[in-house]
Amino acid sequence: SIAVESPAKSKAGVASHRCIVTGPAAKLVGEHRLTLTVTAEHAGMSYSVQLTNLVLRGIEPLAIRATAAGAFAPGAAQKIKITVTRFGDAADAQPISLRVKNLPPGISAPESASIDAAKDTAEIEIKADETAKPGVRPGLVFVATTAVKGEKVSVESEPVAVSVKGK
Repeated sequence: SIAVESPAKSKAGVASHRCIVTGPAAKLVGEHRLTLTVTAEHAGMSYSVQLTNLVLRGIEPLAIRATAAGAFAPGAAQKIKITVTRFGDAADAQPISLRVKNLPPGISAPESASIDAAKDTAEIEIKADETAKPGVRPGLVFVATTAVKGEKVSVESEPVAVSVKGK
């Protein structure tokens, strides 16, 4: 559904209105085509304009990026920097819980971490076991989960490669 907010009191020359598109969160993400018809009255005459085939792209209200510092040795630890971007009203920001997915053999990480509602970064320490074999391990994914307007939202980072160097 679309709600249109008009200025409380129109002034001459004011033609600014705000349209709010609402719907079920599960159906908003993706690409949607719509037709917008605008009708106005001026000097006793009605005017109508129709914009067809408009594309509305609904996005997740949260994005996550993970950055590894570089190669590290068996038995050593490395901090992965997690950066989140919230899209929406900052006043509604909620804490974000983080977890690691696709943890490769020989690499360990805490089961969970969090980012406070007022922050947008965190560091998660990963560790290579003493017996970890040297090499690149692709596919480490970080999952961020929060609530947006009462709805649970989970997003995943692009896969991150971690590299264990030889002794």
